[in-house]
Amino acid sequence: VWLLNSTLQEHFNSFVGANVYLTPAGTQGFAPHYDDIEAFVLQLEGKKHWRVYPPKDDVEYLPRHSSKNFSEDELGDSILDVILEPGDLLYFPRGFIHQANALPDSHSLHITLSSYQKNTWADLLEKVRKNVLT
Repeated sequence: VWLLNSTLQEHFNSFVGANVYLTPAGTQGFAPHYDDIEAFVLQLEGKKHWRVYPPKDDVEYLPRHSSKNFSEDELGDSILDVILEPGDLLYFPRGFIHQANALPDSHSLHITLSSYQKNTWADLLEKVRKNVLT
């Protein structure tokens, strides 16, 4: 995993993180939400049902912070509804709401590789501004 992260960091010119998630059969790890990272999900074992939804408004496009949890009533129609199997890769940009459930008959193990957290022009200007004004 460290070699993959290192290679991706060089490619994206940005920090790359990795989280591994084990979800028991028939359960959901997190409520629907969006993140402040670009996410690459690689399914390792079992199967997982993913649903991805578009950002709800302009504020949610390329957000600099993760969202609150959303209720099902707030979601609207998904733009992607897919079951990942071992070896499948899913990408979704920051700001896209997502949720995932392990299937009733199978656990799920996946790794999420994330990039571009706090790596925007706004973040750079914020750092520069602090240095210039002090």
